[in-house]
Amino acid sequence: MRKADYNRSDAVPDLSGTRPPSRPMRVRAVIGAGALTVAMLLLVGRLAQIQLVDNERFDKLSLQQQTINRTLSARRGTVYDRTGVQLATSVERYSIFGDPAVIEKPQATALILSRQLDVDPNRLTRRLGSGSRFEWVRRQVPNTVADAVTNLGLDGVHLRREWYRSYPEGRLCAHLVGFTDIDGRGLSGIELTFDRLLRSRPGREEVMRDAMGRVIRRAGDQPLLQPADGHDIYLTVDTFVQDLARRALAAQVEKHKPEAAWALVLDARTGAVLAMVNWPEFDPRAPAAGDPE
Repeated sequence: MRKADYNRSDAVPDLSGTRPPSRPMRVRAVIGAGALTVAMLLLVGRLAQIQLVDNERFDKLSLQQQTINRTLSARRGTVYDRTGVQLATSVERYSIFGDPAVIEKPQATALILSRQLDVDPNRLTRRLGSGSRFEWVRRQVPNTVADAVTNLGLDGVHLRREWYRSYPEGRLCAHLVGFTDIDGRGLSGIELTFDRLLRSRPGREEVMRDAMGRVIRRAGDQPLLQPADGHDIYLTVDTFVQDLARRALAAQVEKHKPEAAWALVLDARTGAVLAMVNWPEFDPRAPAAGDPE
């Protein structure tokens, strides 16, 4: 078999005619390499500054973004009659709020919550889409409702413990005891007259939260401000005597049809008020639904 002719000169290209890069090209290459080197040096220098010089400042900034001050609620004082019957007391409830800044789908979230809470989905959508960090959804809901909302697992929707003002005797001492607003401020009766004694002082704590706004843990060992419960008050009124006076007044109202009436029972020995009844009545648990007259 004949070997193919092989000429070494055929395998190696002839570069004798290739011209070297021009001077402008070499200058551009040097400038480009120098600029890249400078950029790398600047980047390394910036990273070193962040890690070694500004690390404390950035740590503080990160901590500020991860921590918030949260209010710690305290119980308003209880109002008792002379025998220890509760006329006004506070019951633990949970209120639902949203963090619009982390709610990605406010309309869908509002629709789901509206079914659970019986609220207007359109109004709730506007609040949850506001972009703020706090919006009330519904306050002081029963524990069963709070549990149902928790089980939904909605991002940006949280619960806060509050105190719901309860009046176990209902209408019996409504005019005397009065009522508060949803924030626990006395608006009438004993609730208003002795508001400074009954009112609690809320506390404050610093808590850590994740990217979704969920509280992870308390930032310190102790609250920044300890909450303080309000003072309890005992009245001279006796609910048994109050009920008797109420029945007697109702009979006279039925007989004489007055526009308004009231009855007062005093202890003849001490002058202490044992009963104080007014008509028309109202329910302190829903004062807005009372007779406008």
